[in-house]
Parts: sequence; structure tokens; C-alpha cells
Amino acid sequence: MGNSTINNSNIDKKPVFQSALLDYVLHSSLRIPDQYKVKSPPLGRGNYGEIREAFHIFLKEQRLIKSIYKHQFSEEELDNVYLEYSNLLNLNNKNILRVYELSQDNRYLYIIYEHFRGRELFDKVRNEGPIRDDKRAPMIISEIIDSLIYLHSNKIIYRDLKLENILYDGKTIKLFHFSKSTIFK
Repeated sequence: MGNSTINNSNIDKKPVFQSALLDYVLHSSLRIPDQYKVKSPPLGRGNYGEIREAFHIFLKEQRLIKSIYKHQFSEEELDNVYLEYSNLLNLNNKNILRVYELSQDNRYLYIIYEHFRGRELFDKVRNEGPIRDDKRAPMIISEIIDSLIYLHSNKIIYRDLKLENILYDGKTIKLFHFSKSTIFK
């Protein structure tokens, strides 16, 4: 996200973000085991981390936790990732995977998302072929366009639209993976 960075002293101030249901806090050191029961094995693993299902102990809700390996990034790159995802905390759109919390410890940066049972649209197309349903295919395109319009109205440019970054559960899509997004003025 450009050259803007935040330092760890800004993270420790714990800014509060308002939502319709709860206030979300940017935690500097949320202890995941204190608030979540994390499931094994991971749902997915990539070069920069992994994603697992988790259960929020106090809210009694399912979540997804993306753990990013901090050792692969410079301090400035980590600050940028934190800043990028902190901008997503205020978003609430049915076609964007909702970010609830951000946290970190010595080894990982954690992004806590809403739970969604879909899989990458790329995998669906690769394994099952194109979506040939005359009603479903245009709906998917419409949902993608609506989510991009919503992001643009919130001054966020997605910049990484591809099938691998769209989750699909057979009914709806969710954009995720905002590491290349940026804010425009």
C-alpha cells in the first residue's frame, strides 16, 4: 500500500473500529489460544503462511485464522500488511470475506476472518469445468462487480482479481487475499 507504514507503537495504541455488531480492536499481542480453539490440520498452506478453522471461545462462533510467517518479511513490509488489513476491519459486504481482528506474536501475524465454507473458484473450475448454469454464471460476475464497486466506494483498489482469490460455496462468492490492495485518495 504505497510507502505508508505504521510502527509497532501505533499498533499498541489499539485503535477501535466500529461495526454494526461489535467493536473490533487491533491487538498488538492477542494470545490466540486464550480466545480460540484452533483446528488441525490447516485448510490451506502457502509460501507465506497457512489458514485454519477456529472457534471463538467467548462468542461461540466459527472463524478462519490466517497465520503469516513474519520471518519472510521486513519490518516495513509487515507494517504495510498490518495497515492494509486494518483498513478492511470497517468493511461489511456480503461478497467480501470479513476481517474481524488482527494480531501478532513473535513468529506470526494473524488475520481473523469470518468463517466461510467455500473453496477457491479456481479449484472449482479446474476440477469441475466452467460454470455453465445460465443463471449462476451471470450472478457470480454481478457479485464480483458489486464487491469491486463497494471497495472503490470505500477508497480501496483490490488489484489482485483472479479466480484463486475468490471463494465460492455454490451459492455466493467472497473476495479475499487483500495483500495487493491499496487505498486511493
